Amino acid sequence: MLGFAVENDLIGENLLAGAKRRGGTERSKDRVLSDAEVKALWEALETSVGPSIKLALRTILLTCARPGEVAAMRRDELDLDAKDGALWTIPGDRTKNGRLHVVPLSATAVACIREAMAHSDKIGGGVYVFCSRYEAAESIARHSMSQAVKRIIAAMNEAKPDSAKPFSPHDLRRTGATLARAEGAERDAVSALLNHTRSDVTGVYDRYDMLKEKREVVELLAKRVARIIG
Repeated sequence: MLGFAVENDLIGENLLAGAKRRGGTERSKDRVLSDAEVKALWEALETSVGPSIKLALRTILLTCARPGEVAAMRRDELDLDAKDGALWTIPGDRTKNGRLHVVPLSATAVACIREAMAHSDKIGGGVYVFCSRYEAAESIARHSMSQAVKRIIAAMNEAKPDSAKPFSPHDLRRTGATLARAEGAERDAVSALLNHTRSDVTGVYDRYDMLKEKREVVELLAKRVARIIG
């Protein structure tokens, strides 16, 4: 209800955003968008939502990062002109496992980020890449992306009836990983990009960040997405 009120400008903030759900253990989810859905989504984003939401959702797909991490992306976490390729460094206090995570960025992802920053600059934005439409100096809220996805699904189905089943922003992370694997990315490299923590003894001692391998994943993913969207 509060999410609906925010999206319809009835209130400025969802006070329950981020509150944990009550109940038992979450069940594993496996929703992955098909190539046709990815293409339809990419097109629907042009007209269904504002620039920040559009570019944030595309960035989730292209980086396989968690929606909350993308929503709170800061300019000082980025090195878009790094000699060996653009990088996004997520500090440990913003990752699920508490470990600093370096994300290589493809040219397509960099284009999304630069466009988002240009939009933010036009409306007086601050340190965040994807700014809120209510306060330019603040980041977009994760729940705003979830609400936007519902409108996007409606737009996709309006353009082509029954073409899109429900999905969430987090499903774009899973979709990106699946597309990269389909394009030939190694499983361990994809796992590293997802920042999954190894629980065995080797995982405790192995601190190699697999930056080279992660870059190969994002490049393969960008290649796959480019082919899908034409």
